[in-house]
Amino acid sequence: NRRVQFGALCIFVYVGAEVAIGSNLMAYLAEPSVMGLGLQAAGKLVAMYWLGALVGRLLGGFILRLAKPGRVLTIFAAGAISLIILSAVTTGALSGWALILVGFCNSLMFPTIFSLATEGLGERTPQGSGIMCTAIIGGAIVPFLFGTVADLSGDIRLALAVPLICYAIIASFGLWAARQATA
Repeated sequence: NRRVQFGALCIFVYVGAEVAIGSNLMAYLAEPSVMGLGLQAAGKLVAMYWLGALVGRLLGGFILRLAKPGRVLTIFAAGAISLIILSAVTTGALSGWALILVGFCNSLMFPTIFSLATEGLGERTPQGSGIMCTAIIGGAIVPFLFGTVADLSGDIRLALAVPLICYAIIASFGLWAARQATA
């Protein structure tokens, strides 16, 4: 089932991108060209990344009642892409806060991808759900890729390309799902 396969890929890259950013945010905020914070101060701001995810999840219930899930997913993924680009091309507090705000964009991705990927499976829903749950392994692989790019390039900003690609895949799934819903 293409829907399940595409959805599993999106769960894989979503969990990976979320963990890659969350795991490396302290180091990013400590960069002199970003906020130059000590690790303790940077750690306190990492909580804002996860708080953004919570706030977005709470608001998301209302948002998903008003708009089609595929479109919402595309908009949130596009928001994450925009914030990552903004973070990569700016310096100082703007760069740091842009990456922190990606947490808000992450908020609706997992449940929306999961629902869209398992939609219409009928009796095969348990198998589709199992595949989705297995795809969370991306949370181990994508951060490794992020770290490898950062280490090889010597530039953590360049490593932001890894989650950016992940969110581009998610945005394309959202567009695809929106088209499927109208077809």
